[in-house]
Amino acid sequence: MAAGVAGEGWGFPARTRRHFAFALAAAILLHLLSFAALIDAGPAVVGPLSQPAISLTLVTAPATAPAPPPPAVPSTPPAAHPPPPRPAPTQPAPTPTPPEPAASVAPTTPAPPAPVAAVPASPAPSEADIPVAAEPAVAEAPPAQPVASAQRHTPPSSEVAYHRNPDPHYPRAARRRGMEGVVELAVTVDRDGLPLEIRIRQSSGFEVLDREAQRAVRQWRFEPARRGGIAVTGEVVVPIRFRLQAG
Repeated sequence: MAAGVAGEGWGFPARTRRHFAFALAAAILLHLLSFAALIDAGPAVVGPLSQPAISLTLVTAPATAPAPPPPAVPSTPPAAHPPPPRPAPTQPAPTPTPPEPAASVAPTTPAPPAPVAAVPASPAPSEADIPVAAEPAVAEAPPAQPVASAQRHTPPSSEVAYHRNPDPHYPRAARRRGMEGVVELAVTVDRDGLPLEIRIRQSSGFEVLDREAQRAVRQWRFEPARRGGIAVTGEVVVPIRFRLQAG
């Protein structure tokens, strides 16, 4: 009765149950034996494998000096034969030309210089500007005219209007420092007798005196130059003297 119940509880036949119980017991036994073998063997030690040391030595071969290149052999150019000289062309002898007759030029007599009228400056004790002596203009010698020309050129002059021209003033700074000198001005005069251009031909050595001379002559009036009785533009030289007199 009990066996029937047990057989019904397993649900398998009795022969199959015996084989299963035997296999289970064998598996448990194998596991126990394997575990016992592991305990008896002790812990396994794994160490690095010993390998022989390998040393490397680098051996360099001696450097071989490069062989010097062979010397260059200069190439000798073949000697050039000079070309034969060409014969010089013959030129005909030049025919001498007869000299031209010299033209006769009548000598011209230069005009006499204008008289110099010195107007000395009278010193004044005050600080006002002092008028200085002014010399009349000296006309430059006119250029020689051709013999065939019948016109006569008269240079400009300041003699006619000299007494009506204002005298230059002595600059105060120049008077204090004792500056003296003569200024020569080259004045270009137009047909109306007015100064067109005033150039310093010779300096007095002091710029303050040169400027005062130019300022004064710029207000002057001149007698214009004439050619054939007609007024033309000309040039005249005007000397201005700055001189201090002891009182």
